[in-house]
Amino acid sequence: MATVDPIENLQNGSRKGVYEALLSIGQDLASTVDLDTLLERILSATQKIFHFDNALIRLVDMDRGVLEAVASFGYSDEAIRQEIALGQGVMGRAALRGAPVLIDDLENEPDYVPGIMGARCELAVPMLARDRVIGVFNVESTSPGAFNAEDIEPLLALAGQAAIAIDNARLYQELKDVSEQNRELLQLNKRIIGSTDLGIYTVNTDLRITSWNRKMAEMSGI
Repeated sequence: MATVDPIENLQNGSRKGVYEALLSIGQDLASTVDLDTLLERILSATQKIFHFDNALIRLVDMDRGVLEAVASFGYSDEAIRQEIALGQGVMGRAALRGAPVLIDDLENEPDYVPGIMGARCELAVPMLARDRVIGVFNVESTSPGAFNAEDIEPLLALAGQAAIAIDNARLYQELKDVSEQNRELLQLNKRIIGSTDLGIYTVNTDLRITSWNRKMAEMSGI
């Protein structure tokens, strides 16, 4: 059975298959909280749905005002290591504006940031989560005009799903880190209270005793 390129279908006016795939991918991403696994699934979905030869995800570091590459395929190590300032190149402009940037022919683009070898066409879409740009999803081609306006909407849909999933994964990790810190502080507090020779007890807002340490137990016999 012959396979059908969803992008070709999209350009011919049939979007059902692409959006059904995006819905399925969105449900899969929503159940993933590990960031590394999540990024792998996003790139896998990109290849499965769009059949791109390359894709690059850069996330915003607001403290330094740069975009850092966190996942990719089809790009050299040198291109991945390079940081891009907000507003710099195609990806930087997409992040700064919060809007897609499509360049038909990169030969006429003076601030193009080198990506794939022999790139001529580039499409970058912002990754939006909770009304803020958290990153950029970028693809390139060696053929001028390889991408057009019809490609933007489905890529924005995937980038939006990915952004929300990434934001949730980050929030989960932050909460997990805080929980672990609180657990360590609680254990430290218990060790300190348990080892002191002072009688220590705690009360609630009704001034009822809720706990006391070993010394208080010795002193009270309770």
